[in-house]
Amino acid sequence: MTLVPLLRTHTTAFNVLLVDAEGAVNQTAWGHLYERDGWNCPQVADDHCHLMVQMMEAWFVADIDILESFYGNGFRRGVIPAKDEVEAIDKAVLETALQNATRDSRKGPYHKIRHGSKLLCLIDPQSVRSKAPHCEEPFTMLAHKIEADEELF
Repeated sequence: MTLVPLLRTHTTAFNVLLVDAEGAVNQTAWGHLYERDGWNCPQVADDHCHLMVQMMEAWFVADIDILESFYGNGFRRGVIPAKDEVEAIDKAVLETALQNATRDSRKGPYHKIRHGSKLLCLIDPQSVRSKAPHCEEPFTMLAHKIEADEELF
């Protein structure tokens, strides 16, 4: 995996890669991706890569009210693990919980492709940021980048 061609062709843009970590993280994003998946991107600074820990679905359970509203009748809220830090929920536990919570809903079981992007548009960023420290990081970094750019004008 390399972002170098993208960075070379969009030199005035601030490119950011947002990736599921697929497991617990205890190092930099690039370090984690290299160790786990062999991604080597030494020319790209750390602030260009951020992780959804352990997977984007953790962000959905941070805003359980939206999940319940989205899936409607048949959604089983009590199946979802209640955690103050949603990124600590094991990937397998989270996948199973989402399947079990949604299987009898009007939209059917959770499906990453059919439901994931819709849910990402609906979840409350403040709820997610408060329960997912790795989500807070890119928001903070981007806010600083925008503030720095505004000071130039």
